[in-house]
Parts: sequence; C-alpha cells; structure tokens
Amino acid sequence: MAEAVSPGSVRKAGGRPKGSRNKRTVELVQRAEAKGITPLDLMLEVMHDLWREGDRRAAFACAEKIAPYLHPRLAVVKQTVEAQVEQKIEVGITPSRMKRWIVFWRKLKQLRLQKTRRTRTYRIECLGLV
Repeated sequence: MAEAVSPGSVRKAGGRPKGSRNKRTVELVQRAEAKGITPLDLMLEVMHDLWREGDRRAAFACAEKIAPYLHPRLAVVKQTVEAQVEQKIEVGITPSRMKRWIVFWRKLKQLRLQKTRRTRTYRIECLGLV
C-alpha cells in the first residue's frame, strides 16, 4: 500500500536524477575517450592553432562554440543603489545682489496678493525694482 503524504511535504520522485547521463551518452563518451581525443579537445586545439596563426576572428568563433561547455552562463542580476548625494552649488552672484533679489521676490509675493494688474505694475515701478 502506498504511503500517505502529508500536505506541504515533498515526496521523493522516481526516475533518473537530474543531470545524470543515459546509457547511450555514457557509452559514446567512453568510446571517444578510448580513442584519445574528444570533440571538445579537438575544438580547443583548433582554437589554439588559429590563435597562434593570428586568425583571431576564427579563433573567436571557435571560442564562442566552446564557451558553453566550459563556463556557466552569466545570470541577469538586478541591482539597485540607494544613495544620498549632497552637492554644494556655487552661483556667481554677490551677496549684495542676492539680498536685492530676496527683497524683490518678497515684495513680488506681497504684490500677488493684490487684485488688479495695474496696481502691481505701479507698485513695482515705485519700488524701483523694474
């Protein structure tokens, strides 16, 4: 009788383990090794010969074909950086000119509270700001 599996537990699955080779693949690998050279060895030799001869494009093409067998693929990684940057900004303005600008903007702010445009224009001209 089959055993009951409790919810949330993992049951051992049957079949061949992941990544293991079947009999035919194992046999082919053994035959290639018995002859002394594997296809990967041959591709590596060709790549090295092309590199020594100076044919870098062909060597690069071989390297592209060989790379998946020698190196794992790079995974895409999402990176986020949080930083606070403090930057001092210098403006080419003298302190006296800055004071005049501050006075101007304060008075302009007060003028915006008034209703008519005619009065605002008149007040700005009277203050000598325009």
